[in-house]
Amino acid sequence: MKLAFYFEFYVSTVKGFALEVIDAIESFPDQWRGGALAIGKFDGMHDGHSLILSRLREYASQPKIPAVALTFEPLPIRVLRPDLNILPLTTTEEKIKLLASQQIDALVICPANPQFLARTAEDFFENTIRKTFDTRVIVEGSNFTFGHNREGTPEKLRQWCADAGILFEPVQTIFVNNEPVSSSRIKTLLTQEGNAALAKTLLGRPYRVTGTVITGEQRGRLLGFPTANLGNVKTVIPKTGLYAATVSHAGTTYAAAVHIGDNPTFGTTPLKIECFLIDFHGDLYGQTLHVDFLARLRDVIKFASAEELLVQMHRDIDAIKKLISIHT
Repeated sequence: MKLAFYFEFYVSTVKGFALEVIDAIESFPDQWRGGALAIGKFDGMHDGHSLILSRLREYASQPKIPAVALTFEPLPIRVLRPDLNILPLTTTEEKIKLLASQQIDALVICPANPQFLARTAEDFFENTIRKTFDTRVIVEGSNFTFGHNREGTPEKLRQWCADAGILFEPVQTIFVNNEPVSSSRIKTLLTQEGNAALAKTLLGRPYRVTGTVITGEQRGRLLGFPTANLGNVKTVIPKTGLYAATVSHAGTTYAAAVHIGDNPTFGTTPLKIECFLIDFHGDLYGQTLHVDFLARLRDVIKFASAEELLVQMHRDIDAIKKLISIHT
C-alpha cells in the first residue's frame, strides 16, 4: 500500500513502534502468521473497536504472538450499494493512524471489490483465516458477521473455530445511555442530530473532518471574520448549523467557529463548511485542515441584515470560547 512506509515511519518515530500495513492478503508475511486476529470495518475507530483491540493485544502479549487486524477499503456498503452514497467516518489515512495507536503489529487492508465480497464465509475462514494467517485466536464483537450475505454469524464462527482448534472470544458491545456504541449510531448522532458532544463520548475523541481550503466568496473577510472554506471532504459531514470546534494546521491547534450550511442572509444556497479560526492571521488557501467538532451551538439562521449577523457572530464567538473550555 502506498501509505505503508509513511505510517511505519510515523508510528516508529512518534509512538515507539512500527505498524506494518499490508495491502494484499496473498502477500501476508510469514512473520505475522500464527497470531491473534480481529476483523472489521473499524469505521470511526470508536470505543467499541478500542475494546476489541485491547483484548487482542492481551492475547498477543501472553504467548508473544502477533496482533493482527484486518479491515476493508472502501466500506463494503459503498461497493454493494453505491446508490446510497454512504460516507465513512474516517479516511483510510486516519483509520491507519488510529489503528496504529492501538499498538498492534500488522494491519491488512483488503480491497472491498465485488470478487472479494462474493466469497463465502466458510471459504474465507478456511483459506484466509486458517491457511494464510494460521490464526490462533480470533477476537470479535459479539454481533460480528462476515462473508457473502453476512452468512458468517458468530455462532458459525464459534463452531468453525472450535473444530479448527482456534480460540474464539466474542467481546460484548459497549452501551452508552442504554444504546450500543456503533458506527451507525455515531453517524446518526452527527448527521441527524448534530450531537457532536455525544459523538465525542462514543468515539473517545472529537469527530474529525479533514479537507483542503478552497476559494470562497470572501464575504466573511469583509465582515471582519475571514473564514476558510473546506473542500475535498471525503467523510460524513455533520448536520447543518454552527459548531464549536478546534482546527489543526501545520502542528498548531486553534479554537474555531465552524458553520455548516448555506448563507440564507445573503441568498446563497450551496452547502459549505466555513471555519473561522480564532486568533489566526494568515493565508490558508490550498492548505489541509483537520476540524475536530466539540459541540453544536445553533441552527443556521437567516438574519435581516449583515449588521444583525455581525452582532450575532460576536455573541457566537464568546459562546464558542466557553464551550471549548468545557470540552477540551
